[in-house]
Amino acid sequence: MGPESSSTTEELMTNENPYVDTATNVFLDGFRNGLSGVLDVSGKFDHRTKVLKASGGYSHVYVAYCEVVPGTPRIQVCYKELRPGASNAPEQIWGTRKMVKHLTQEVKIWKDLKHPNIIEFIGYAIEGERSEERAILISKWCKNGDVVEYLRTHPDSSRIQLLRDMANGLHYLHSQEPAIVHGDLKPQNVLINDQGMAQLCDFGLSRAMNEVSRIIKTSTVFGCTIRYSAPEVIIEEIKTMKSDIYAFGCTSIQIWFGQHPFPRITNDQRLFDAIGKYQAPWMWDSKMPLERILSLCCQAHQEDRPSIRDILQQLDNPLIYDLRRVQLA
Repeated sequence: MGPESSSTTEELMTNENPYVDTATNVFLDGFRNGLSGVLDVSGKFDHRTKVLKASGGYSHVYVAYCEVVPGTPRIQVCYKELRPGASNAPEQIWGTRKMVKHLTQEVKIWKDLKHPNIIEFIGYAIEGERSEERAILISKWCKNGDVVEYLRTHPDSSRIQLLRDMANGLHYLHSQEPAIVHGDLKPQNVLINDQGMAQLCDFGLSRAMNEVSRIIKTSTVFGCTIRYSAPEVIIEEIKTMKSDIYAFGCTSIQIWFGQHPFPRITNDQRLFDAIGKYQAPWMWDSKMPLERILSLCCQAHQEDRPSIRDILQQLDNPLIYDLRRVQLA
């Protein structure tokens, strides 16, 4: 099926906003209708205290105060303002409809996940008026930031425990029926809660938000960060549990050594070339037990990588503490 006519698009919309483009209307309408049954916290925010924390290709992330439970004090939450591409072009409208359907399915999966190493989902909102109307995802706020920020201010934290936390979260996702592929594991998606525990976030969401780019072929790598992406993600746009394992290995490089994978490469094209030629993301020392594990995670071919269950068993082995070669940046 290809792009549908604009008249069909208009018939599908139940809450059309005359101040925004058609693709944005399709997104807002699909978001609102697709999340029926999910907690709606629209209108429960103190926007005067909202603070921008990060901006990406498809969202702005704020810390905000929200009255999640009526009649109770507002609590700090992560307020993710989604920003799909604005357009009246039929193919982008069609792509937006597919994307928002995928996105709301991913959100409904997220709301049912309960694990100490997975960020807690709270609800959704539609905020703003006229041309400023936006779709919002609300989750628990982690004031310690991502794992890189945390280690910068807490350099003596147990890095092996952070690796275990990350592996436990990934094991939980991979153990679901059907299995959940994170699809965008990287340091920015490993947050640290108030107890110093690592929690995974954004699984599946960036992939869903990139659906439009993929459909109209404006991006060759969808919903991922090149430096943490397995060769099959770069070359074939395939994401599996085994590509999550590769990303786990690359993210572990940042946590354990304080440097990013492929540390000598700063140019994106050279990164593409290196990954496409199956170059290793790190100069591994096979005498180091942990490095042997991580090198297996980063094998070029999927079938050579271990499962997350095997990785957890290895991380629990006391021998992993021997001969550690930690190179902090």
